Amino acid sequence: MLNLLYGTILGYITASVFAGQKTGEKGVIGALIVHYHKLKIHIHHWIIGLLLLVVYISIDLFFFDINPTPVDYAVMGFFIGVIFQGVFHYSDWKKIIG
Repeated sequence: MLNLLYGTILGYITASVFAGQKTGEKGVIGALIVHYHKLKIHIHHWIIGLLLLVVYISIDLFFFDINPTPVDYAVMGFFIGVIFQGVFHYSDWKKIIG
C-alpha cells in the first residue's frame, strides 16, 4: 500500500516537470487540443491520467487478478499523482472547451 503513496508522489513530480509551470504556460510536452468544427477541445493531462487509471484498473480487474499487486498500486498511484497535479496546480483545470 506504501507503493500507492510512492507512485502518487512520482506521478505528481513527473507531471510537474513535463507540464507548464503556470496556467496557460507551455510545458515540455505540448497540450493536446482537438479541433472539432469551431470548437477547441483541450484534453488536459489530468483527463488522460484519469482515463489511463480507469483503463488500467479495468484491465487488471477483469483480465488478470482481482487482488492488486504492489506494482499495481504504484502504477495506479502514478496516475493519481498526475490527476492531482493537473487539478490542484492549475486554475483552468475544468476548462475543456474553448
